[in-house]
This record gives sequence, structure tokens and C-alpha cells, in this order.
Amino acid sequence: MGDWSRLSTGQWNLGLELKTESLPTMQNTAPSGSVTVAESPSDRASDFRAVRDGTELHSGAVLLVEAYAAIWVILFAFVWLTHRRQRSLDQRITQLEQALDKARKESS
Repeated sequence: MGDWSRLSTGQWNLGLELKTESLPTMQNTAPSGSVTVAESPSDRASDFRAVRDGTELHSGAVLLVEAYAAIWVILFAFVWLTHRRQRSLDQRITQLEQALDKARKESS
């Protein structure tokens, strides 16, 4: 087996050498109007930065309106179904009261 202590210290030589001279440098090559990247993960977690020309399909305002509309539709459906059930129960109670009145008249 190999010497694992070398792995943790990074002393393995795989024969791969990276020639940094041939790589393009990244010196402020960001296009104008773009958002710069935060320096640390904690900065990224606490800062909101809007994305311009992103791939989002809807804006936040549209999603908010859709959410409110969905809540109102659900609420109206619930009220309508409750009203329908109540009307059905009222009709059934009326039928039962009529049947009781009829049974009382026949028994007396």
C-alpha cells in the first residue's frame, strides 16, 4: 500500500504541471453593469444582489400577486362549499321537521 501521509501534505507528484504563463489573467474583466462576486461566503449569505438579465421566468412581484390570487381562490372555494353544505343541511332539517309534524298529527 502507499504512504498516506504524503497525500495529506500534498507531496504526490502526478507528472502534471500547470503552466500559468499560458493562462489568461482575470484582472477586472467583468462586463459593465455586472455584479461583482462577494469576497467570502459570509458576505454572500447576508447580502442581496439583484441578477440582471438572468434566466428567471417571473419577477417577485408577479409571484406575489399569483400567491395572493391563489389564496383568494382557495378561500372563495371554501366559503362556497361551506355555503352549499349549509344550504343542504338546512333543506334536510326542514324535511325532518315536516316529517315530525306530520307524524305528530297522525299520532294524535
